[in-house]
Amino acid sequence: MILKTLNLKNYRRFKEVNIEFPDGIIGVIGLNGVGKSTIFEAVAWALYGSPAARTSIDQIKRNGASPREPCRVELEFIFEGNAYKVIREMTGKTLSPSAIAFMNSKIMAQGAGAVTSFIQKTLGMDFKSFFTSVFAKQKELNALSNMNASERRPLILRMLGIDALDEVIREINIDRKTKKTLVDRLSITLLDQKTGRSKIEILSEKIKEFEKKKEDINIDISRLKEIVEGEKEEIKEISTLVDEERRNYEEINKEYQRLIEEKTRYNSYQELKKNTIEIKQRMEERNKQLETLKRKILKFQGISDEIQKTIERLEKIEEERTSLLKIIEQKKTIVKEYDKTIRELTRKRGKIEKMGPDASCPTCERILGEQYHILLEKYREEIEEKTSEEMKFQREIQIEEENYERIKKEKSALERKKEYLQQQSKEKEKLETMINQIDGEIQREKRDYMEKHRKLQQLEGVTFDPEEYKNIQEKMKESYQKYQNILKTLNRKREDLSKNRVKLEKTEGSLKLVEREINNLEEKIRELEDTKKRISSEQKETQRLNILYEIMTSFRSSLISRIRPALSEYATDFFRDLTDGKYQEIELDENYNILIYDRGKPYLINRFSGGEEDLANLCLRLAISEVITERSGGVFNLIILDEIFGSQDMIRQQNILRALNTLSSKFRQIFLITHVEELKNSMQHILYVYEDGDISKIELQ
Repeated sequence: MILKTLNLKNYRRFKEVNIEFPDGIIGVIGLNGVGKSTIFEAVAWALYGSPAARTSIDQIKRNGASPREPCRVELEFIFEGNAYKVIREMTGKTLSPSAIAFMNSKIMAQGAGAVTSFIQKTLGMDFKSFFTSVFAKQKELNALSNMNASERRPLILRMLGIDALDEVIREINIDRKTKKTLVDRLSITLLDQKTGRSKIEILSEKIKEFEKKKEDINIDISRLKEIVEGEKEEIKEISTLVDEERRNYEEINKEYQRLIEEKTRYNSYQELKKNTIEIKQRMEERNKQLETLKRKILKFQGISDEIQKTIERLEKIEEERTSLLKIIEQKKTIVKEYDKTIRELTRKRGKIEKMGPDASCPTCERILGEQYHILLEKYREEIEEKTSEEMKFQREIQIEEENYERIKKEKSALERKKEYLQQQSKEKEKLETMINQIDGEIQREKRDYMEKHRKLQQLEGVTFDPEEYKNIQEKMKESYQKYQNILKTLNRKREDLSKNRVKLEKTEGSLKLVEREINNLEEKIRELEDTKKRISSEQKETQRLNILYEIMTSFRSSLISRIRPALSEYATDFFRDLTDGKYQEIELDENYNILIYDRGKPYLINRFSGGEEDLANLCLRLAISEVITERSGGVFNLIILDEIFGSQDMIRQQNILRALNTLSSKFRQIFLITHVEELKNSMQHILYVYEDGDISKIELQ
């Protein structure tokens, strides 16, 4: 991984900064608190978002920035031959997060969470692993040698991410304990808490008690059914009387309906007489309107023929105009040709005239002599002839153009006439529409009049007796009252039947409740049987987790046993390079103490000089980064060393710098964060961080 550019806007103390990262050893120099480490925190924040920030999100945006200004970080880097660009920002008063990731200018992920997931998948590590692999601090280097064995070993394992494996083992242990607790709890549910007896046995006894209740309820149901059947027979007899009285009522009602029909026909006859008179009056009025409109339309006779004649004349005029225009253009073309020919003849005559009789002929190269005057006269005659013909065509064009203007005026007059005639035609159409509408209304009213007159003839002689109508109404009232009295008796009997049916339904409901209770008890027994099966299944799962716990514990021990030799191997390679081969090997013992081999014999680190001790700690820290990078499957060609010089003197600082120069083949970018400005001249590149009022700025030197 190689960092290329970093652009910050309103991030922490930086208002707007653009950085292009070179290769080599890059010093990040500045006073404490100006924001040196913030540069690399911004790199991590662009890649991983909020988890990479050391504070809450409301403290990331620069103090003094307006709510409308975004907080943005843009990072470009190279990883495994591909160019990546990540933009992450927060906008608005709520600091709403957003992000986008590109690979080789193609969008790969959008959204804060999606971009973080994409980066984790691409780099093969989460934020914690990434930061541990590329970022080394002085306090980590000091801790590697100053801690005792019980503290150093957990620190290194935690840096390598072994604590994640410990978390998995812890969760497996929790799961197996949870399963055992579940089995114990489920086993308790199979027993009655008061008696200690099996719940299945107790429930089976209750089922027998409810079966006895069910038998008693069935006896009551049989008795109620007999009562209900007797009441049904009584209702049947009364219903027969109701039917007889209803038929009597229906006969009277039949006569009553006949009289109503007579009354209706009589009223219809009177209404029809009135309607026929009104229709006849409306027809007379519409006939008068129709005659008036017919007189108006007479003045528009022959207008269609006139329009057709005008259109035909317009078409003929247009043909004449087009033909005439074509002739004029043709003659104008001929005049242009004549004019061109005349100019050419004039040019040739002028050329001969200028040459004189003593000149040589441009064609045969002989002296012109007498031919000179002959040629001049020939050209003059041709010019006069062509000029005469040209004037003839111009006179003809003038005559044709006059005819063209006359035709245009005639066409304009005909178009105005056509427009007027078409307006008159529309007026005629309106009158014809009105005539057709009124005529249609007259025809409709004629049919209506004939229909009503026909019905009137059918009703001729209809009569109606009001007294007979009144008598039949009284008979209907008496019959209806008698019918209602018998019906009330029937309804009382039906109410009694309904009450007994309700009692029967309630008793049958009690039977269903008892049956449901029996079903519930049987269901509980089935549930307890299922619990017994689940206990067996959970016991098998507990055994599986116990085996998994043992496997993972063994795997952890095996992994730890392999990590120590790997760290020793990588640290040895770094230490050998940094000391120019003076020391051939570094080893970590079982307690993770650093042993340096001097002439084939191991010694504890405190035997050596302070500078060599610092280099050994640095090499172990680089080895830890190498193991993490190797596990991720990626290639990281950079390392960030934060204040690794500590309180060392100038000589030891220069020694470390010289040693780091030998790692340039391993790391294309080595960033050294320090407040020691005296080291500026010893580094290839300098990112100088300084304060300017309330903001920090960066200058590449």
